[in-house]
Amino acid sequence: MMINLIGYGLTNKALAKLLESKHLAYKVYDDSISASTLKDFNALVLNKDDINIVSPGIPPFKLKHPVISDYEYLYSNYKLPFSIWISGTNGKTTTTQMCAFLNEDSLACGNIGLPLSEALTKHKKILAIETSSFTLHYTKTALPDIYLLLPVEQDHISWHESFSNYIDDKLKPLSIFLAQEKKSDFKCIIPSSLEDTKIVKAFLKCHKDRIFLYEDESDLKSHFDIKDSINFAFPFSLDATLALSSYKLAKLPIIKDIDDFKIGGHRMEEYSFNGVTFIDDSKATNPHATHAALTHYLSTLKSTLFLILGGDLKGADISLIIPLLKNPKIKIYTIGRDGLAISKTLKDSAIDSIYKETLKEAMCLIESSLNKDDLVLLSPACASLDQYPSYAKRGEEFINLAKTLKS
Repeated sequence: MMINLIGYGLTNKALAKLLESKHLAYKVYDDSISASTLKDFNALVLNKDDINIVSPGIPPFKLKHPVISDYEYLYSNYKLPFSIWISGTNGKTTTTQMCAFLNEDSLACGNIGLPLSEALTKHKKILAIETSSFTLHYTKTALPDIYLLLPVEQDHISWHESFSNYIDDKLKPLSIFLAQEKKSDFKCIIPSSLEDTKIVKAFLKCHKDRIFLYEDESDLKSHFDIKDSINFAFPFSLDATLALSSYKLAKLPIIKDIDDFKIGGHRMEEYSFNGVTFIDDSKATNPHATHAALTHYLSTLKSTLFLILGGDLKGADISLIIPLLKNPKIKIYTIGRDGLAISKTLKDSAIDSIYKETLKEAMCLIESSLNKDDLVLLSPACASLDQYPSYAKRGEEFINLAKTLKS
């Protein structure tokens, strides 16, 4: 038997260490760091007992052989602690961190940066696992104890090839459970907006006691007996309510007060320099996240808001935010690979914008128009990988530029 690791990012690097510790043979296929490439993997004649584990970022249309996720391999070969999978379009990271925060014997892992295979070495009793649609796509039989799904909006369309496929992958745990002959102790919390999908309908028909559908946080608070006075504004209040709901559903002990949780960086993170507020919302990597930020700031806006959009749109539709962008107090700047396309879409809706290739160029232009009490919002509605290694690096450059420009 050979274990083939396709792609060698964080996920498969951590998995390789685990395989080495178990003296299991593996081979890496990666276009960047290995002599063996993805093309070489696709040309392989496989043995029937070979296992092919893919890095989640590699889309299925690039693969010629059946592959599985690291989740699938680990859940099939190791005894995992109690696990909560957290997925959705926005808020996954914060909700995952909140789930881990609630109990000292819990650990946040998965897409959040600590691979699942590495998390297993920490020997925690509860794993809060941020789970991407990519990983779900490649997962065949593995299931968590609790599946927590945040609202689903258009994202990663270029990877999944359609919004319908994206939704199907987000609902994959329900499909897996339905296909099980011997049912596991699986329960889920799902947005009611997905109630009419084929998968949810089938699940409700046979397993209504295992699913809770919510429209908003008030539904969750009422059903799970959660206090109304959570000390976070939307959307973080929904994240907190969902984290608490998952613990209530699982009857897990809640040790810490959710109000003591500190929100992570690059999500509507505010800085003030010389009377101007700079808002780092670099983690807004899709239009729905940007919509949430705009809704929040426009509700109290009294001056000018300079908005920076752009990067890799991933095939998403920005029509969701267009009504908000018609506000005359917003000045729009677009950047990055899809910046010109965004500007064209805005122009078709009679919305003016200025395109600059880089964030630095946009910030230099914005500086000349700034007045006291203005807001500069980096909420790109796009991924960062066209120009940055991560959304965090994009956010860091934004704040560094703000400090420099206003010094």
